Amino acid sequence: MLVREMYCRGFEFEPIDIYKAKANRFQIVGDNKLMPSFSTINGMGGKAADMVEQEAKRAPFVSRNEFKN
Repeated sequence: MLVREMYCRGFEFEPIDIYKAKANRFQIVGDNKLMPSFSTINGMGGKAADMVEQEAKRAPFVSRNEFKN
């Protein structure tokens, strides 16, 4: 519902970028579009979102399994 209302108000969204997204904050990126935070992913808790953000800063993920771990 919230996303639908934001679209009606003219907001646009960017897909989540593993290397740019924040754990718990939306960001304004590109052409004034919003990038959701990791914590908006269904099933991802706050601690997991924090860990993804921290690990993405250290080095690129080389596989899905590495990301999963």
